[in-house]
Amino acid sequence: MLWDSHLFKTGNHHYLSTKNRNRLNESNIKNINKNGRLHSVSVLYGMTMKKIIYLSAGVALSLSMSMLVHASPNQTPSYDGLWYRQSTQDSFAKFLKAFPEIIGKNKNKELRPWHLALPIGNGSIGGMVYGEIEKEEIQFNEKTLWDGGPGADGYRFGIIEGASKNLPALKDHLIEHRKVDYKKDPKTPQEKRGRELFDSLGSRDKKTYARVFGCYKNFGSLLVETDHRKAECTDYLHGLDLDEGVVKTQYKRNDATFTREAFVSYVDRVLVNHWESSKPGSLNLTASLSIVDHDCSIQVAPDGTLVVQGKIESNNMAFEAHVKVVVEGGSVEGLKESIQISNANSVTFYLMASTDYRHEYPTYTGRDETLECQTAIKAIANKTYAAIRQAHVKDYTELYGRVALKIGDQPKAQKDVLDRVLEYKKTKSDTALEILYFNYGRYLLITSSRPGDLPGNLQGIWNDSNAPAWQSDYHFDVNLQMSYWPSWVCNLSECAEPLIEYIDKLRAPGRVAAKELYDIDKGWCIHVVGNPFGYVGRSSPTHGVAPTHGVWLSRSAWEHYAYSLDKDYLRNVGYPILKETAAFWEEHLHRDSDGTLVVVPSYAPEHGPITVGGIYDQSVVWDLFANCIESSEVLGVDEVLRAKWKKMQSELSPVLIGAHGQVKEWKDLKERPKDGHRHMNQLVSFAPGRQYSPSTSPEMAKAVETTMISRGDGATGWSIAWKSDLWARLYRGDRAHDLLKNLIALHTLPNLFDVVYSTPPFQIEANFGGTFAMVEMLMQSHMGFIHLLPALSSEWPEGQVTGLRARGGFEVDLYWKSGELDSAHIRSIKGGECVLHYQEKSAKFSTKKGEVIVMDKNLKRIK
Repeated sequence: MLWDSHLFKTGNHHYLSTKNRNRLNESNIKNINKNGRLHSVSVLYGMTMKKIIYLSAGVALSLSMSMLVHASPNQTPSYDGLWYRQSTQDSFAKFLKAFPEIIGKNKNKELRPWHLALPIGNGSIGGMVYGEIEKEEIQFNEKTLWDGGPGADGYRFGIIEGASKNLPALKDHLIEHRKVDYKKDPKTPQEKRGRELFDSLGSRDKKTYARVFGCYKNFGSLLVETDHRKAECTDYLHGLDLDEGVVKTQYKRNDATFTREAFVSYVDRVLVNHWESSKPGSLNLTASLSIVDHDCSIQVAPDGTLVVQGKIESNNMAFEAHVKVVVEGGSVEGLKESIQISNANSVTFYLMASTDYRHEYPTYTGRDETLECQTAIKAIANKTYAAIRQAHVKDYTELYGRVALKIGDQPKAQKDVLDRVLEYKKTKSDTALEILYFNYGRYLLITSSRPGDLPGNLQGIWNDSNAPAWQSDYHFDVNLQMSYWPSWVCNLSECAEPLIEYIDKLRAPGRVAAKELYDIDKGWCIHVVGNPFGYVGRSSPTHGVAPTHGVWLSRSAWEHYAYSLDKDYLRNVGYPILKETAAFWEEHLHRDSDGTLVVVPSYAPEHGPITVGGIYDQSVVWDLFANCIESSEVLGVDEVLRAKWKKMQSELSPVLIGAHGQVKEWKDLKERPKDGHRHMNQLVSFAPGRQYSPSTSPEMAKAVETTMISRGDGATGWSIAWKSDLWARLYRGDRAHDLLKNLIALHTLPNLFDVVYSTPPFQIEANFGGTFAMVEMLMQSHMGFIHLLPALSSEWPEGQVTGLRARGGFEVDLYWKSGELDSAHIRSIKGGECVLHYQEKSAKFSTKKGEVIVMDKNLKRIK
């Protein structure tokens, strides 16, 4: 099979995609100018020489480049991806055999073959490809398919009427007695009174909450049955090509080679599954749709399209999916609920799915799901598979090809990823697998979050359960934030746009929550969990009590600007979000007995108890004021309000160092020297925040380290990812790397999905947190300067990374040898002052828009 290679375009210049850029060397590159733009390049692939001609902007670009891939049964392809020599079902059996103890841990049967399938997606539609020979399955989701919400009887966005009337009494009680421990039965009159006051804020019925909040649903599966038997087939290969964003399956049967490709096109809005055979007329398939636990009808339309239509029972959400079949050669017959294909040369299935969900408060409905499906299917009617594939690969590589990481001279491993993951669990040694993990995180972000849709949830867009863990919802106490940490620094700011839009649209129901729950007429607030339907209320009697999670979430609005310096965005979107968030806190902060401003009630996420001025709450409010102050300065607005924010920020109860040398979690309460809790929220001022760093606050950095040692290296996957980044922020590269190794060895499945513990549920933010931690080992920019190689692992002595984005509007390429910086290439996106730090050295210089500056290891300019 011929698989195309591509160039990607930035501005008016074309660059080689990552896979081609990494393969160029002195022996096969001719005539490259100093900015890396190609004029004439001859590239040798195997024994075939192809040539790329680049002409200046406005002149035609001629590209003739293809790659013939030959993979023997014992050799994986030579390009970037996840490759296996067995199907998902067989990988699952091999994985359980290698770790039989998992069966005992898997009492609820949470671990399924699905967890080892390969993901595809376009931010809206997600698919999990199994690669089975006899009956292929692509389980698929549509991101908005949820139950609950306004369509469910009794849904009130989590807002309990009259819940604010007893809040002043609870605040007074907390100020006097300092805590309410909701996890323990009250014994003293004081404890009983605290519980009564807390309960008086309004309680929720658990059954009602589960029904009206809803959960993310499995849409169904595209099933394609063949006339092949596994025993008849040889040379099987199945994998995800990260360079092209395509899942590929290939095997031989008799004298024919059968190949499949699957991807979801963002350009054409359809899931694509293409089948070919080297022997004409040898494809005999039966295609059907399996829809589990949903009220629906499945039929073959007169034009041969397979159509499913239905509604979710609990909320009346309408959903629809169309499967269009295009066949070359042979015949097609529509049966009652399936399609029979006989003697075809090639077959392509195009699947489109939609619901009537619309992201608009308060109804969250109004989209025409039938029209959405019909329009997408009609739009591809006159397009060839080759054209649709080419458009997909071009769109995908324009994002994926922006960043490339290479560490040492790592040859492509010959073992498949299943074997490599199993070996890594024992040895924690495979740098190439770590790079693959980094690239996979970028792939998951591109395929789960694209403009025009909701942000990714706890599982991105991939879910095969109708009762997923934690509803596969949005968690605001670290999980959703962590999912977008790599978006800006990995040059994928477009992928963060759904998050910014989601935050922006939470403001409408959040204003109601501010009034009904806190009796505040200004600003907006949310609590710990959300769904697509504007849920803003408390989710539980304990960790849903404090409204500070929206404060942390809103810092993403600042980050989106900090990397781009897009003033139009800041003026029209980012600053309004931040300013209205601050408006709530101007009213809600309480003056404590020591004169400082505190959050009350306050709650350390998932740890408790309910108290006054918890360090997490204080830290995120400090950060909010910092972002508001700087935004108003950039825009030259709200001078009087800015002064108010500065005063309030200075009066906040501060981050405190405790008796054990640790960063305190609570303002007043006694803390244990050895507290192994998974949450690190008391450290948000250090990471991902910018209030403290070793460069500016060595005493606080020491307290962070003491806290990290106390908390230990274990915990959930997302916690380990966060800890890895915290060690990177401490400039401790080997410790950060140790945590990354733990993340991969202890919490990563053979398809590189991260799980909460050693078994599912799968939660995607650990993948993103791990990717981000790797970047922060190589570059940081949160303290007003670009810090080069701040936490380089001793196990990564040589390498390079290109295309990273730094705050302040810069793009950074780094090259290092023998554990030290060799050179840094800084591209200025907007122009302006750039400050660099490396080891004990620093440099400050002015840049012009589009200028590229090259610095040596002494931070002396060489170009």
